[in-house]
Order: sequence, then C-alpha cells, then structure tokens
Amino acid sequence: MAEVNGISVPFIPITQNNSFGVNKSQSDSDSFSSIFEQELDKIKFSNHALKRLENRNIQLDNSEINKIQDAVNKAVLFINKKALRILW
Repeated sequence: MAEVNGISVPFIPITQNNSFGVNKSQSDSDSFSSIFEQELDKIKFSNHALKRLENRNIQLDNSEINKIQDAVNKAVLFINKKALRILW
C-alpha cells in the first residue's frame, strides 16, 4: 500500500513528480499520431452504403477498397487543383 504522511492508504495518490507512474516516451506519442493519421486517411462507408452492399451481396476485398481509396484521393487532388485555378 502507498503511504500519505505515514498513513497507509488503499490507493495511489496523485503527485506532481509522478515518480511511480509509467513514463511514456516520445516514440509512443509519435506512434499514436502516425496510426491516428493512417486511420483518418482510410475510406469509410456510411451505414446506408454498408447495408446496400450487404443487401446486394457485394463483398469488397482489400485490393478493391484500395482502388476506391486511390480514386477518392485522385478526385480530391483534382478538386483542389480546380479550386486553386478559380482563386487565381
């Protein structure tokens, strides 16, 4: 048990120096941010779209999902280029 002012307590008190806590390294936060960014970049289907795929017995494998993702990325680049042309 931890002690606070010489008294045993059944919990670990919160301290400023966090000497007994787990120290997280910078690489852990970098790892989280990179995984988070990867997940944000993935294509997501709405519930409606998923139900339609299921009703029509359409199953997409990873290569097909990657092709759709590539097409979406190309469309985004095209739209961004068009928007820049309008601004100039």
